[in-house]
Amino acid sequence: MTSLIRKAPYLPYLCALAISLLYFLFQFHHMQQYFDSDQIVYLNNIKHALKPGATCMYYPHHLHMESGGKLFHEFMMEHFAEAGFTDVVVNNRLRSILFACIGIFFAVLFLFESTGRLFWGILGGILIGFCHGYLSYATKVDTAIFPASAMIALVWIIQRIERSKRRPVLLALPAGIILFLGVMFHQYMGFACVLSVIALLLPPLLFRPSIPAPFTMEKKEKGPEIEENPRARYLTVTVMALSGIILIGAGFFYTGESVYNLPFSGEERRESRSIFGNTLFQRWIMGYAVLDTWGKGFKNFNPKNPFRGFTKSFLSSVPGKNLSTFDYDYDYKINEPENEKGITHNQVAYFTLITLAGCLIFFPFMWVRYRRTFFFILSGFIVFALYVTYWEAHYYEFWVVPCLLLCLLAVLLLNLLGEKLSPLLSRFSQYPFFAYIIFFIIIVSFHNIRFHAAPYSRNRVFYGISSRWSRDYTYGLVNRDIYKNPDNVYADVYKD
Repeated sequence: MTSLIRKAPYLPYLCALAISLLYFLFQFHHMQQYFDSDQIVYLNNIKHALKPGATCMYYPHHLHMESGGKLFHEFMMEHFAEAGFTDVVVNNRLRSILFACIGIFFAVLFLFESTGRLFWGILGGILIGFCHGYLSYATKVDTAIFPASAMIALVWIIQRIERSKRRPVLLALPAGIILFLGVMFHQYMGFACVLSVIALLLPPLLFRPSIPAPFTMEKKEKGPEIEENPRARYLTVTVMALSGIILIGAGFFYTGESVYNLPFSGEERRESRSIFGNTLFQRWIMGYAVLDTWGKGFKNFNPKNPFRGFTKSFLSSVPGKNLSTFDYDYDYKINEPENEKGITHNQVAYFTLITLAGCLIFFPFMWVRYRRTFFFILSGFIVFALYVTYWEAHYYEFWVVPCLLLCLLAVLLLNLLGEKLSPLLSRFSQYPFFAYIIFFIIIVSFHNIRFHAAPYSRNRVFYGISSRWSRDYTYGLVNRDIYKNPDNVYADVYKD
């Protein structure tokens, strides 16, 4: 495979594209018909924004959501209306799927470039795609899939900058754009912005495996430029950070000042163009952070909450449970690995323990092998897990990013172990770890397809409907005309 890639360097890109397209087809086939309260609100905001002269809704914590949905729907109407893509719900579900596929594409590339093995990239991309959080939000008209895909793209470009041997500053602007898009997708990506800057600014001495031998006659191979040239490192980080800051600031300033006409001081009076009234620009930006609704995870700490959210980022709940209550009762039976009822949940527990314990035990080797990228992924997992525990620990929406970062860590760890075993097992040293990840993918994906993808694509489900909403506000989102068989969408596929 290595020799084939040398002859055809475009092969990894073709494979990443192929995996992404297959994932698109899977999600398109299992286009879900699930509506929850958030999706209902976002979709109605998009429908309102499509009316002539209407002002779009810009929530500060995910500035892009409704405006992006409006633009994407208008694009689909202009270019694909004749093909039947005229429904605002379907078009916005497609938008989520496309971003999910972008994340899969960069996951395959990143893991291939990190490990040097294309098969690890393919397995890692599939694993991320079939974890419940990623799988679920890939067809939701909601926010979580967008920052998740941006996070994977950010991991990829940080590694590219780290390994670049010539002019890494050329990658700084694309990295800044990814930082900007990530924050537009959700404000919590600000953590990723800070961690990416720290990762690239760390002193090169921290990553040198050994001191070069004195009096050697061998010509030293040129290393990454940010390691050998401090000026290049500082310039690259500066361009990346400044471009991100300027674009993020411009996005919020344009929306708050030009679109909403929000004042900057209490004495200033302006004619409001939004539901936020005369809310100060500064308060609008931090609107959700100052509400006394979320952010009580540490103050009222309950270990069952992060336990529930993290579990659901990997595994879907079994249908039949009461969704209006927190289902804290999971089938973990770690001390009984042979127990049939607990095998799926046990594998998630073992996978998590193996990954975290392995990163701790082999930390020096992981640090030297994967360097700044390992620091970024590991610190990102820790920071985002702490943030989710603080903000809304019980719900899996915010656990999507920690979940995918854990999957990346697992693949990097298992590849390292395979490399360490190569003196004993030669070219077969990676096979046991390939087999383990394939087994875990089968366990997780079959569970989530059976209990989430398949039933929610067949049955229309509404959850979290407010009594204050009109019937048209809720059920007006359902367009039966887009289905050939609206009450049995798989009638032509599964005859029985």
